[in-house]
Amino acid sequence: MRAMALVREASEPALAGYGPTRKPEALGAHKATKLGDKRKRENRGEVPVCTEQERKAEQDRNKWARDLSNKAAGTMGAWARRMKRARKE
Repeated sequence: MRAMALVREASEPALAGYGPTRKPEALGAHKATKLGDKRKRENRGEVPVCTEQERKAEQDRNKWARDLSNKAAGTMGAWARRMKRARKE
């Protein structure tokens, strides 16, 4: 079939007949029908967060805040030096 397609001997409808097919979904297959159905997000339990992940996230936040503060202090120091030089001139 592939060789026929490459040489263009087979027509489009003939090639379509050999393609992959799937059955249509059953009615209500993706709908939560019962009260405790796990397909509804609110019926699923929350995903537990590992304490190691929480600790790592807190360390990352602290590092981000420290780096941001250091960068701000450097920027303010550069601005203060520039203003001091501008006053002398």
